[in-house]
Amino acid sequence: MTDLQLLCEMLGRVFNLICLLKGTSEVNPYTYEVYITGYSYETLRSLVFLYFIPSLYLKFPTVRSTTKRPNKQRPDNVPTT
Repeated sequence: MTDLQLLCEMLGRVFNLICLLKGTSEVNPYTYEVYITGYSYETLRSLVFLYFIPSLYLKFPTVRSTTKRPNKQRPDNVPTT
């Protein structure tokens, strides 16, 4: 198991965040990003917002934006914790 997979599992267990690993480059297949899904938005906001400086408040909105997709249900491939 890679370090990033362990990090995603730890974020899920300890902080109840839904995390995925996403490949970021076709040139380098070993480059990944840790992606925290929108289903964990409120949890993530409650954990980190207090530590932001005021100029970052606009980058982290108070309400999660919703996309205009036909299916707004939770996808089957997103794990539940």
